Amino acid sequence: MEKVNAHIQKVKDMIHGQSPNALSVGEEDTLSSMKQAMKILNKVREEVQEIQKDPTLSAVGIAQKEREAKERGAVALAKMVRQYKATIDKELDAAEKAARAIIDKPSAKPPQTYVSEFTEKYQELKTELAVFGSRTHADRMLDLMNSVTDPYFAKILKDGFAEYGTALREHVDHMKLSTVYEKVKRVAETDERTVAKKALEEIGMLRNAQPVNGMISMGISQVLGSEYAGLLTNYEHFLRSKGE
Repeated sequence: MEKVNAHIQKVKDMIHGQSPNALSVGEEDTLSSMKQAMKILNKVREEVQEIQKDPTLSAVGIAQKEREAKERGAVALAKMVRQYKATIDKELDAAEKAARAIIDKPSAKPPQTYVSEFTEKYQELKTELAVFGSRTHADRMLDLMNSVTDPYFAKILKDGFAEYGTALREHVDHMKLSTVYEKVKRVAETDERTVAKKALEEIGMLRNAQPVNGMISMGISQVLGSEYAGLLTNYEHFLRSKGE
C-alpha cells in the first residue's frame, strides 16, 4: 500500500498544499496549487500597479493595458490548472493500478496437505447438502463457514456461495445465514485488500474533485475580476477560446 498512499498523498499535496510536518527546515512547498496560483496573481497585481503609475498612458490606455495583463494572467492560471489536472490524473492512474494489483493478488496458498483436506471436506459437504438437503447437513456447512480463518479457504467458500447458498437458505434462518456469510467475506478480505478497496473509493473522489484549491477563486475575483470567476472549472473552454 505504500506506493498507493504515496500517489494519493501527492495529489492531496498538489491540491491542498504539503503539511509543514512533511517539509524540512527551509524547504519550500513546491506542490501547492495555491502557492503556484498566487505567484501568477501577484505578478498580475504588480503589472497592474506599474501600468497605473505610467504617466504616458491615458485613462483609456491604462484600462486597455490592465485588461491585457489580466488576460495574460488568466491564461497562465488556466494553463496551470490544466497541467495540475494532467499530473493528478497520471498520479491517480498509477495509484489505481497499484491498488487493483493488491486486490487481485491471490491469497497465499496454504500447504498442499491442508488444501487437500479442506477441498475434500468442502466437496463432501456440498454434495451431502445438495443430495440430502437436511438441516443437519446445512448446519455442518455452516460450521465449516464459521470455522474458516484462512483467507485462501474463505475465498473458496465465498466464491462458491452462489452454488450452495440456495440450499442453505432452505434450512437456515436468513439473518443467521447472512451473518455467517458476511464473516466469511471479511476473512477472505485480507487487511491489505480492505485498505486497497477504501483507497479506490478515495481515488474516485479525487478524480471528481477540482484539481486545484478552491480558495484560488477568491484571488481570481480580487485580482482578475468577476469575468474570470469560473476559470477553475471552465479552464479548457477558456484556453480553447484563446487558441491554447
